[in-house]
Amino acid sequence: MGISFSYTDGNNNNYRITENLLSYTPVRAIESNSGEYDGGEPKTIDLSPEQFKTIQLAMMDAFEAISEHVVGPGRNKGTAVLSMRDDNERASCMLAFSNSYKIEIEKVLKRLLNLG
Repeated sequence: MGISFSYTDGNNNNYRITENLLSYTPVRAIESNSGEYDGGEPKTIDLSPEQFKTIQLAMMDAFEAISEHVVGPGRNKGTAVLSMRDDNERASCMLAFSNSYKIEIEKVLKRLLNLG
């Protein structure tokens, strides 16, 4: 199956990444905490091996920066959740709102999806 990632940003927009696809599922206003925020339109794009590698590097950098992970019960508002699956192995971590790894991951994902 290979490696795959999922990423939920601080607004609960969801990104699913496989070796050849990037899928974005936004939060709708009715689902958001404010009742007003809308993450836009869903979008799925094909990924080249180079694009996947760029995402993978950003994700793995965040996973390896253990001291940057948010630890504790529950998830605070604005916190992102990063998950990885590689065959039968799974891992996940949380990143704080202003975390530099979170910012870099979102920059890469939004650039690839042309989301601004």
